Amino acid sequence: MANNTDISRTSSMDILRRIFGDKWKFLTICHLFNGPMRFGELQYFLDSITKKVLTENLRELEQLGIIYRIIYPGSTTRVEYALTKLGKTLRPIIQSCNSWCLHYSHEYRQGLVNSGKTEVEAFLELQE
Repeated sequence: MANNTDISRTSSMDILRRIFGDKWKFLTICHLFNGPMRFGELQYFLDSITKKVLTENLRELEQLGIIYRIIYPGSTTRVEYALTKLGKTLRPIIQSCNSWCLHYSHEYRQGLVNSGKTEVEAFLELQE
């Protein structure tokens, strides 16, 4: 198994899973599209995330080269997180996924209307 920090030996699907396979990383990236944010701001916007989980996710995104830390020295050190150039290239991918989800959602609901089934009935049918 590849070392977690050795991205060059990691499969593309594993990288994809590491970036998008966790709701917190995905949402963190989406919030950082608006510009650099401090830890407390991210925690506020990611409502129920714990400090431990946010810290772990920020570290992994940093290891993946998706975000970087900006350290402002002073009497109280201030740290912000921002997307790297590579991280910013995820915007069209996420926008495309969002468009697909909206289309899928519309098609799914349309199929329910046409079938006359409830959402639960359709879901149970898919499970068979």
